[in-house]
Amino acid sequence: MKLIKAKLRGTGPVIESNWFQLSTHLNQFQFPSPQKGTAFLRALQALQPPFPCRQTDPFVALPHYEKKEGYTRHIQAGKRTIALGVFTTTTETVTELGLLDNNLYETDRIEIGRRLDYSRWLNFVELSSSTRWQEIKAAIIELLRPMEQIDLKRYSEAISFTSAIKTVDRIKDGLADKLLFHLRDLKIQQSNDTLYEEVTRLIRRAEHFQAARKLVFQRLPLFIYFNEQGDINHPLLTPATPTGEDHLELRHYIEQQAIKIGPIHSRRPPQTVLEKLKSGIQLSLLVSKELQRTDPIFLFDAPDTNIHQDQHDQLRQLLTHTAKSKQCLYLCHEKRFFQQQETGEDYSYEELKRAGE
Repeated sequence: MKLIKAKLRGTGPVIESNWFQLSTHLNQFQFPSPQKGTAFLRALQALQPPFPCRQTDPFVALPHYEKKEGYTRHIQAGKRTIALGVFTTTTETVTELGLLDNNLYETDRIEIGRRLDYSRWLNFVELSSSTRWQEIKAAIIELLRPMEQIDLKRYSEAISFTSAIKTVDRIKDGLADKLLFHLRDLKIQQSNDTLYEEVTRLIRRAEHFQAARKLVFQRLPLFIYFNEQGDINHPLLTPATPTGEDHLELRHYIEQQAIKIGPIHSRRPPQTVLEKLKSGIQLSLLVSKELQRTDPIFLFDAPDTNIHQDQHDQLRQLLTHTAKSKQCLYLCHEKRFFQQQETGEDYSYEELKRAGE
């Protein structure tokens, strides 16, 4: 899965932008201010970080108010989406989704947002995640009709209940449960099995899509952030699962792999920025594979500023090679590190900032 489009609605150091396109290979962002550049990458990382957001609190420095046109407005954390991203899907993920609901075989893109209170939402682009009453009203009335002669009281109760449902109401949660109760209680499946199965599937669409959301969150690529020193921050030794649970076996696995991946497979921890980047990339790929996720997305926070100029070509070679098969976002400061022909997308701070004005 790749991030093909993103948008930030930040406060404080996190900019507010419009949607911007992303290459599935190498992307470069030029931010003269290191603080705002780091905040930019961190906000994107919050879409799927290798740590539980509520424990790590990556938005702790963001103010819950904003000033516009001379007025100060309070921001409701549960309603303000800070980072939004659109992802492509993989064939394997679509196959898994289709087993939950036939409509999900049509999944092409998935949109995800992280709110200021760290809650997340997920939409399957151009797919309805629940059924409207108008889609199944006629079928349910048809299924109920034979019961008028069998149990008039229960039939009347069911008709009274369905009559109160509005045409545009979404069939989910309690409403879905009550409809299923009436269908099962009247045992109408005996009269028309095919129609019963189809209507039941439509009623349970919201339930199926909720299960699909959980699956997608388990398959999403981890956003791995490397700071200026080449370190993964926060370290991958921190337990990281979709539920925030501490899987000790996984943690042990990561620790053992971290030892093996050291320079020349020695037990000496990596020393240089380049060595740390190389081992961090390898470790991230192993962790993602162990978690049965798609390949990680790498975020690099200007490591060139801590590498001698004589080694800049080595850094370019490492990252351009990595970006041939993995998605990379590189932050630079006063001067662009990559030539524009080396990148798929290249944005300046002003270009991103203007897009949101």
